[in-house]
Amino acid sequence: AFLNALPLTEDLEQAGPTHELLMEFVSEGHPFFQEHAVKVCKVFLDIYGRDTSSDALNEGIRRVLSQAGEERLRQMKAALTEKQKKRITKILRDARQKQPN
Repeated sequence: AFLNALPLTEDLEQAGPTHELLMEFVSEGHPFFQEHAVKVCKVFLDIYGRDTSSDALNEGIRRVLSQAGEERLRQMKAALTEKQKKRITKILRDARQKQPN
């Protein structure tokens, strides 16, 4: 039920901490979130760079998508809309631009 309730878009006070909790679960490699990687990816795509995210969360989203690898992203893209696929491209481009030299 937790994952199905995301992303939070109405309650901005709760959105940040809730989305950060999701990132924490993903970063720790929690099996449930690995099994539902497409849904998690969709949530991250929906919140990236928006009011329901934060700089730290945006950085985490860039890191998670960058580390996912091309093959994994290709598999996930099959379940995504064109708009979501474009957001992945943007996030990966942002990740490359923000890497330290």
